[in-house]
Amino acid sequence: MSEIPSSSDGPILAAVDFSEDSRLALIWAARQAQLEAAPLVILHVVHDPAASPGFYHKPDEDWLRPMFDVAEEMMAAFHAKATADHPELSALAPATIRLGSVAERVAQLCGAPVVIVKATGSEAAR
Repeated sequence: MSEIPSSSDGPILAAVDFSEDSRLALIWAARQAQLEAAPLVILHVVHDPAASPGFYHKPDEDWLRPMFDVAEEMMAAFHAKATADHPELSALAPATIRLGSVAERVAQLCGAPVVIVKATGSEAAR
């Protein structure tokens, strides 16, 4: 059995999509970061096509808003809930939101030896 890599050389990256599964992954990542005394990077990527910026429909609103603006608000609420629910997790750092493709942004941060992401659909089978 191979050994689980340690993050002693870099941060732990938790990519989130605001779902319950990614919240659980974030809590696991925060606990692991505390155990290893490693920094935690919380990332949400907004896919925004260069030619035509996209929009999110914010829950409880009937109008569309720029994706980045809504994502910032959703991340703030997501992070605040995780922090309130788990005050013992001092590793829960401020979150980062980036524009672009998920693969591109995670690859840019691949200096993190441990990456926590939620797999969906056909990705979950890999």
